[in-house]
Amino acid sequence: MVIGVDDTGEIVGIPQAEIQKALESLDKAICEASHPAIIPRVYSQRFGDKSVLTIEVSSGMSKPYFRKSEGLDRGAYIRIGRNTVSATQLVQHPI
Repeated sequence: MVIGVDDTGEIVGIPQAEIQKALESLDKAICEASHPAIIPRVYSQRFGDKSVLTIEVSSGMSKPYFRKSEGLDRGAYIRIGRNTVSATQLVQHPI
């Protein structure tokens, strides 16, 4: 995921102060919100005079992963191309 790029692909950037706050807290927040814990790679990149924030999550070995706040039944999601879809939705309405 890249934050600071709009839907058309244009780099709009993020203020440096926001990037610093995100770098200090995002990885911990993601780890604490998921089960099993997801440990993302979070970093900033500069493109000319604009900065973006990148969050990378590698494919884990302990699937399924889910949002703790929603539980396994409602908090599991999968990627289909560029979209994120509720895994429960797929079970209820198979493609």
